[in-house]
Amino acid sequence: MENAATTKAGPAEKALLAVVLAAVAGFVDVVGYLALFGIFTAHMSGNSAAFGAAVGRGLVAEIALRGLPILFFVVGVAVAGAVIELLARADVRSPTAVALSAEVLCLVGLMAYSGLAVPGQVRRNTVAFFVLVALAVGAMAIQTAALRRVGGRTVRTTYVTGMLTRLAEGIVNYAFLRLDVHQGRIGAADGRLRLRSARRRILLLAGVWVAYAAGGILGAVLDDHWRIRCLAVPVAVLVVVIVVDLTRPVRPPQSGEEALRRPPAG
Repeated sequence: MENAATTKAGPAEKALLAVVLAAVAGFVDVVGYLALFGIFTAHMSGNSAAFGAAVGRGLVAEIALRGLPILFFVVGVAVAGAVIELLARADVRSPTAVALSAEVLCLVGLMAYSGLAVPGQVRRNTVAFFVLVALAVGAMAIQTAALRRVGGRTVRTTYVTGMLTRLAEGIVNYAFLRLDVHQGRIGAADGRLRLRSARRRILLLAGVWVAYAAGGILGAVLDDHWRIRCLAVPVAVLVVVIVVDLTRPVRPPQSGEEALRRPPAG
């Protein structure tokens, strides 16, 4: 087997991948929201709030409409995460590429099923509708599991509430770190390294949010013209990412000793 450790993606490439995948997630989430009667495909906080409101008001049909996407997402993340871990333990060269290929299949299936099986406006709370929901949510669940850490820190590309929280915390921590360096509580050399790391973290988190929002804007614009067919754009982006990952894998095969030293994901 080729020594993948010499060709694995570096921190900068992982950060770029996180930004690109965030744009894909924003695009898919907005197109899904517009096509599926306000159902979020990645943003489960919104679905959970709507589910709670439906339960509180006793709206049985709405409970299923909001509850099933949550179930699909949790099951999808769990299955995708388990498969990726098994592939990594089996020394598969590019488990991330395998996961993103499954995401591509979900999005292609979503476009095909929407255009062929249920042409026109699909009705809510039908089997056909929930097949579309499962494909859309499944795609985002797989992506959520595909890239979880950049530079040793947790990064999520499919929802941004946590990213915005960490961004605000990072800005505050950076300000106090500068203060500690200025007042001599931290040595100059150590302070420069920590400040550089903090700046990179802030830029990454800000970039993830900007990319997510930009992807959503582009998705809304293209949805006006192409409807669900505009998902061909994120599919094309994912194909490029898969090809790159096959060359420089985000999670390359590891030796037994490296696997024992690997920190837990999460």
